Amino acid sequence: MHRSPNHFIRRCLLLGLFWMFLHPVCLMGQEVPGQYRETFSESFPIRKQQHLELKEYVDKLIAEQKVRSLSFFKPDFSSIERYKESLLPYRDKHARRLGYPPPKPVEGAEPRFVYVGKDSFEFSVHPGGHVFEIESNFRFLDRHLKK
Repeated sequence: MHRSPNHFIRRCLLLGLFWMFLHPVCLMGQEVPGQYRETFSESFPIRKQQHLELKEYVDKLIAEQKVRSLSFFKPDFSSIERYKESLLPYRDKHARRLGYPPPKPVEGAEPRFVYVGKDSFEFSVHPGGHVFEIESNFRFLDRHLKK
C-alpha cells in the first residue's frame, strides 16, 4: 500500500502536537508536594560566594603544584650522557607506577580470571531523553593462586 507524502507529514505533525502536550504533563507529574523551590535570584548570592571560594581554593592548589613541579624535576643539562643518567630515576619511578615490570608467574600456579563484582549506572543525556545504561563485570587475572 503506497501512502502519499502528505500522509507522512500529517503523522509527524500529529506526533509533534501529541508530544508537545504530553511532555509538560509528564514533567508536572514529577512535582512533589512540599518540595523546596526558590528563584535563581534568591540563591545567586550564596552560589556566587561558593564559586569564589572554590576558585580561590583551586587557584591556591595550582600555585602550590607549580612550585612543587618545578622543584621536583631537575635533570642535569651539562651533557647528553648526564642528562640521560639523571632521567633514569624518573623513568624507573614512572615504570613502577605503571606496574612495570609485570609480576613473574609463580611456579606451579595456574593463571585464571576471578570474578570480583558487577556495577552499573544510568545517565540521561537530557531531561525526557534516552537513558543509557552501562554495565561492567570486574575481573582480574590472578597469576598467583596455587593449584
